Amino acid sequence: MDGPPMSRADTTRRQTPTFQRPISRPMSSRIQPGGGAPRAPAPAAVRHRPVSYDYLTGSTFAVKVNGKPVFLLNDFRKKVEANLKEQKGKKNCLYVTAFKQSLAQQTDDKKKQDAIRDQYDKALVPRFAPVEHTEGGLTKNMLGQGFQGDGIEDPPVQGEIGYSRIDQIDPWEDASGGGLEKYNPCVTSVFAPVQYQGLKDTHPQWQREPASHLSLDFIYGYQGSSCWDQNLFGEGPGSENLYFLQAFSASAGKMVNTGEIVYFTAATCVVFDVKNGIQKFFHHSDDVTAMAVLRRTHQKPDGSWAEMDRPKGQIATEQWQKWFAYNAGVYVPNEKDWTPGSRLLPQSSEEFPQFDEGAPQDWRNWDIPNRCIVASGQKGRNPRIYVWRAIRGDGETGLEKQVLATMTLGAKKLQVGQLSFNGRGNFLLAVATDMEHSVTVFDWRKGVKIREGIAHGGPVDGAKFNPYSDAAFATCGEKHLKYWELGDEDLQMSPGLFGDDGQPLNQRTVTFTPRQNTITGVENGDIYIWSGGKVAARIDNAHKENVLGLLYVDGVGLFTAGKGGHLKLWDPELRDTKTPIFDIDLRSFSVEGSPKLNARVSGRSMDWTTSEDMKRFVCDDNQVTDDPSRGICGAPATHMSFRDLGVEGILLLGTTDNAVIFLGFRRAGDKSGWTRGLNENLVIKGDSENTEPGALKIQPWWSHEAVKKLKGTGGAANGQLPVACYWYQQYDETKPGFRAMQGGTAGGCPWQWAVCGKRVAMRGHMSHVDGVAPMANERLFMSVSKDCTARIYDVNDQIMIDCVCVHKPARSAVWWSRETAEGVEGDEIVNNRKVSVFAVGYEDGSFSVFATENSAADAADADDDAGGGGEKN
Repeated sequence: MDGPPMSRADTTRRQTPTFQRPISRPMSSRIQPGGGAPRAPAPAAVRHRPVSYDYLTGSTFAVKVNGKPVFLLNDFRKKVEANLKEQKGKKNCLYVTAFKQSLAQQTDDKKKQDAIRDQYDKALVPRFAPVEHTEGGLTKNMLGQGFQGDGIEDPPVQGEIGYSRIDQIDPWEDASGGGLEKYNPCVTSVFAPVQYQGLKDTHPQWQREPASHLSLDFIYGYQGSSCWDQNLFGEGPGSENLYFLQAFSASAGKMVNTGEIVYFTAATCVVFDVKNGIQKFFHHSDDVTAMAVLRRTHQKPDGSWAEMDRPKGQIATEQWQKWFAYNAGVYVPNEKDWTPGSRLLPQSSEEFPQFDEGAPQDWRNWDIPNRCIVASGQKGRNPRIYVWRAIRGDGETGLEKQVLATMTLGAKKLQVGQLSFNGRGNFLLAVATDMEHSVTVFDWRKGVKIREGIAHGGPVDGAKFNPYSDAAFATCGEKHLKYWELGDEDLQMSPGLFGDDGQPLNQRTVTFTPRQNTITGVENGDIYIWSGGKVAARIDNAHKENVLGLLYVDGVGLFTAGKGGHLKLWDPELRDTKTPIFDIDLRSFSVEGSPKLNARVSGRSMDWTTSEDMKRFVCDDNQVTDDPSRGICGAPATHMSFRDLGVEGILLLGTTDNAVIFLGFRRAGDKSGWTRGLNENLVIKGDSENTEPGALKIQPWWSHEAVKKLKGTGGAANGQLPVACYWYQQYDETKPGFRAMQGGTAGGCPWQWAVCGKRVAMRGHMSHVDGVAPMANERLFMSVSKDCTARIYDVNDQIMIDCVCVHKPARSAVWWSRETAEGVEGDEIVNNRKVSVFAVGYEDGSFSVFATENSAADAADADDDAGGGGEKN
């Protein structure tokens, strides 16, 4: 039997999944039998007229609570009745109590349903005709050249109701900017701008695209924690997302550091040239949640392990050179033949094979160089993973042309939680954050899955390939550590045993040693050392809580970081599990802000290098304030290169307060060594712009009054400039870090290592940024955030120059300025001093007015006169 004709709204409902439909439809849109206007319901059919719709409880039947009608769903009513039955027999049996319990249950059920719903793709239908432009700027619709198929809907007339649908945009059809994600559903109709509808009464000039476009120049921020939920110590991005990069030097015949580091923030991966202050970007279509850099390891003839910085053989040398010579992108096989002069990385297919002087050419068969290939994964209903090259191109800031492979985890996976390359670099491990925490191993050069499995029913906080094995990896998380092998056909798993030395606690992170040991950081602050699949030893109370960062460096030791803010270094042989060989408080590098966030500072992602190039590029540009009350031995910023300071190795550290820090380490030596300060007769190479070759006593700044005041402070001897930074205590000589007083002066460094160089390369906000204010007629701008800070940045130097704690979550900011005959004036006279004034608005509706100590112009001039701390050309 044929029913009544369907209206436009009914057609939309048929094509829209249930969870996208409106919860209720107005009576005016419902079709009545026989046509005509809808009949009003009988008066007895309604007990209470719904004033407003409650999306949590619904509106199908009503009760009164405190004299007010509350509308409930049938399943919610059942919950209330069940809770009332449980309260029977109790003295205080109240309906309101049962209602509140049921409301809490309904909220939990709704969250579970939303989590399940979000794992499914939404059905999308086309909405608007695509707008295509000709070379003259006019749209094809205006010229009558547009697509005239029956499936294209006519543009809706402005002011009338259109289809309540969602645009369908395939992210792979327009991936030049990293791809476009499908839009979230809209409650009301959304119309295309009228100037792009091809209407006859629209002037042709409005049919043209803008003549200029914005381009991304610099990003001030780093993702060291999970910013969207502030869960700094659980699942979320920030772990293993900070690395040094290298490039092949044909003259040296090996990989060398380029002065670049790679990390991610928001939906962008950033390649930051620390030497020149330049950034390159790889854009994703959603927030980036995981990253890994391909690091190849090999065993030396003496049995030790190291990263492979040199190619093995003449063929591998030629292939490594081609990786960096063909830097214009990746060739897509087509009818046009590939040539070496195109500088495109060759790729063959069965239909279009590629040759170079008769020899087959395909990069997928080449030997893989070290530390130049990056894998990054993102959020999404079908999370994507990109593998791309981080190489020096032809000046372009975008790296989208360098994509080597694109893979997906499949539907319902939510986001990529962990990524890791194996020691040979041919396999890529990915862990999803779905309900089952799926494990997938890719042969990334072919872009295919080779193994799949289920990691664990609970959260998985860490997953990493063993760099000393080609096919073994481990996962850790909620009360477990699991060992995996690729196997012949399927993944093979064996659980780690806690035994008598361990407890079944959450394992936060995992790393490996060349001696076949596995090391995990535990939620209670302990560190477990595993051997033979079970806990063989542990470091008790290594940190206050939640060990989040682990890095083992052969010959140096085990770096660990956790809640409490301390970074520690332990015996490289792992024999002494009681006393560390170094300790520093990372909170000495933090800026003042929200106490709740500052109390949770911890190191998370770490990398290590001994490259002489990096020692030359990085300078000691940050001050650590000496504070005996907190046990902090500080030092001023010397602006000398790490090489001039005698640094033996550089630790690249990412923290949960979204800061990137370079720490230069050096062995402490005897009590009268460099930890007691730099002597005027020390000869340096003069790598930075503030120094010149020769002894310190001939440097222009050595005899400056400000430098003279610093000599002899911070544990340094009289007349010597302090450079050593570490944590110490003066209360119990039986405990680690005790520094005694000798003749009224501080004793020597109590550790085997100390930090002699420090630089904060990037410092981002710890919460959402809600306001940005550029300063009139100056090169400064300010950002305010919910982390209770207002931060001032210098656009020229691309660094944060000051931070103000405003004590409350901030929402907006503005600089004071006025128009004068000479132009815009941004300074004001306050207490007979020329200063800059700005105001900050808060969440609670209040605002504060601040004044700087000096005017922005005077501060900029002083900074230019002092010079930068970069490396000389």
